[in-house]
Amino acid sequence: ANWVNPRLVDASGKETKLTSLKWSSASASWGHVRINQNAQGGSMKVQGKAVEGIGTHAISLISYKLPAKHSFVSFRASGALDDGGVHRGGRGSQASVQFQVFAQKPPFFGGAASGPKGSGGRVGDQGDPAHAVENLDVHEEVKATLFASEPMILSPSAIDVDHRGRVWLCEVTNYRRHRNKRAEGDRILILEDTDGDNKADKVKTFYQGRDVDSAHGVSVFADKVVVACGDRGIVFTDKDGDDKPDSKENLFTGIAGSQHDHGIHAVHFGPDGKFYFNFGNVGRQIKDKDGKPIVDKAGNEVNDKRKPYQQGMAF
Repeated sequence: ANWVNPRLVDASGKETKLTSLKWSSASASWGHVRINQNAQGGSMKVQGKAVEGIGTHAISLISYKLPAKHSFVSFRASGALDDGGVHRGGRGSQASVQFQVFAQKPPFFGGAASGPKGSGGRVGDQGDPAHAVENLDVHEEVKATLFASEPMILSPSAIDVDHRGRVWLCEVTNYRRHRNKRAEGDRILILEDTDGDNKADKVKTFYQGRDVDSAHGVSVFADKVVVACGDRGIVFTDKDGDDKPDSKENLFTGIAGSQHDHGIHAVHFGPDGKFYFNFGNVGRQIKDKDGKPIVDKAGNEVNDKRKPYQQGMAF
């Protein structure tokens, strides 16, 4: 994401390039915040044209402390996706981003990374569960409250609710540069509110293992639980109802983009009795449970080689 030609304007209309000032802090969830370069360190380009300004990558927060007694009255800039993020591997991307400007540091800004060199994470006090819902916009007749937080759960990526009202959750620790942080593997948890106060007070581990590292979806269907993880969908079956799987088998395999949020996503069951599923633009292909390519009814192998499919796909 590029802040193109950012400048401060005083009352007389005189403009000062923001890049001439030093920021007090700057973070990006990937790469680095850079002047006149994109987050990766390459040239800043928008629709093939070279631009100047500040290159970063969402989620990002850049803060400036303006000079004492300054006379600036407005800020002007253009926000644009850098070509490096739009064109990936020779293919177009449907990436999108929001640009926001604040007159003071937002205390609970949900769209910002913290820590050095784009380490990701949270800003300020918003990591405190007491502030968890402060940035949510809900209808006036709807109330949002906190159901569960740390230390009961860590880094949830997906949820589903079973017929008993229990919340099933993918707890992801082993993701990207942290992929070996938990040797026992990531977990599929079951959270329950046993006293009716709308807060989880009971948690149990349904399954833990390296085969569910960085799971992106959990879907509960009676005695079967489908976990979308890595390159495959895994079906766990709990035959005796003890909240522990008695067997597991592949539903499908072969999807690319493991350890990537543009890869596999959750399986859903529709009102028509069919399963629905999709993967993002790095998923590339899908194979059956035995690793054989899937061919559609027209005889086309299902992959992103533009014959005829491309980019992300929905099934």
